[in-house]
Amino acid sequence: MNALGQWALWLALLASALGSWAVIAGGALRRRGVVRGGTWSVHAAAPLLVVALVALGRALWASDFSLRYVATFSSLIVPRAYQVGGLWGGPAGALLVWAASVAVVASVALLAHRRAFADRWSWFLSPLGAVVALLAAATTFSGDPFATLAAEIRDGRGLDPVLQSPWMLLHPPLLLAGAAATLPLFAATVAALGARRLDDAWRGVARGWALVAWTLLVAGVVVGMRWAYTEPGWGGYFAWDPVEVAGVIPLVVLGALVHVIRSARTSRLELALLALAPFPLTMAGAWAARGDALRSVHAFVQGSAAMSFAAIGIAAAALATWLVVTRLAWLMAPRPSVAKDAATPAAPRNALAGVASRLSHAGIALFLVASAVMPLRREVDAALGTGGNFVARDLFGRPWTFTSQGTSRFVHNNFFISSLPFAVTTGGRRVGIVTTEERQPFDVDENELAAPIVRVGSRVSLLQDVQVQLLEANDAGARVRIRFWPLASFLWLGGALVVVAGLLSLAAGEDRATG
Repeated sequence: MNALGQWALWLALLASALGSWAVIAGGALRRRGVVRGGTWSVHAAAPLLVVALVALGRALWASDFSLRYVATFSSLIVPRAYQVGGLWGGPAGALLVWAASVAVVASVALLAHRRAFADRWSWFLSPLGAVVALLAAATTFSGDPFATLAAEIRDGRGLDPVLQSPWMLLHPPLLLAGAAATLPLFAATVAALGARRLDDAWRGVARGWALVAWTLLVAGVVVGMRWAYTEPGWGGYFAWDPVEVAGVIPLVVLGALVHVIRSARTSRLELALLALAPFPLTMAGAWAARGDALRSVHAFVQGSAAMSFAAIGIAAAALATWLVVTRLAWLMAPRPSVAKDAATPAAPRNALAGVASRLSHAGIALFLVASAVMPLRREVDAALGTGGNFVARDLFGRPWTFTSQGTSRFVHNNFFISSLPFAVTTGGRRVGIVTTEERQPFDVDENELAAPIVRVGSRVSLLQDVQVQLLEANDAGARVRIRFWPLASFLWLGGALVVVAGLLSLAAGEDRATG
């Protein structure tokens, strides 16, 4: 199976490279038959990269430590879910996931929009084929997830213990899929500018892919925020570090594009800039996170593969700049339909789209309210022995009593765990048990690996979350930090509403006729 994956990777590189050459040669010679060969190369590369991805996933599942990647990011004692999560836990695997995602999205876009862009096919195909070829080359040469070890080993190191969280199984794939969806948007806009036609066909395609990318990225960002919210050392739900900001900027641009793409008041230049920007911005964000270009809690994966993101982002930005500069006069010229359309505000085309619009705005409102009050959170440190209790007051002045149930120690999967449960009461009413843990990772020989990891315990309610974080534990007692987070649930509810709104907008099918 490993050999099959390696061959699939090489064949995908060969197919995509030949396809890119065919597009260039066919465009220069005005030979449509040659250009069609470039189309089929993308359709061939997509399943080949998926085969390579499945082969690597199978090697992780089977704990095949003959592969260097598996030996580095998998272990016999790590739960199965995190063995599979190793696919995107390292640079080579993440690059293969990214390459396969982009190739599949590119193939789908070529099939879905063959009529809308039939008269400007070379412009549409060129960015798709080039990015697939570059990512296939980067995966093969700088990543090579199928590289083998010289000698067999009994067990691997396993996924970084910090990444062994259920949220990690969702956060990176959602972001990778959302970033991949920005490529057809970029290619469609390149085709529209190349032919000097930002027409209805382009609007339908661009809005559809912008919605797909926006929905996936919102889901990925919210899941990442929820993950960071449970990690004491990550600065809360959003630390405002450079990598987080770099990841959110494309999301903001996509949201703006979705809102203005049908407006008659929006100039061609504004539309072009908003539609071209997300893909280079996602590549810049990927480079910053994967390459440790910026100091960040997120920059836990390094490797030469990060330079591939930088190269693709720079090339995309250069192409976008050239197109805008060479067509600036046309882009800045008034649109002929502005006077006619400006008098009639755009309205949702069906009831489902109207519901989606209301849900989206409600979700954003909840999110903004929660973000505004989150800095008001209250933190209290306490030291107490077994059976001891501590009283802390929340933001509303209500007393909460935390009674220690004593520290227990046990082994679970690949962790030595020190667990400290608290019985929590408020207003004379018991509200439950909140448990915080310190987890010490170990290997198959029970040797300690890395530093201990703290997991917070939470009591969740609509208006306020209560968190307990273990700071230190010994036989005499423990030190803990108690946090009261106001309206934290509004963050997750608001994010969920925005994601549902995006799905409903896609289900409304307003753009299918023009796509």
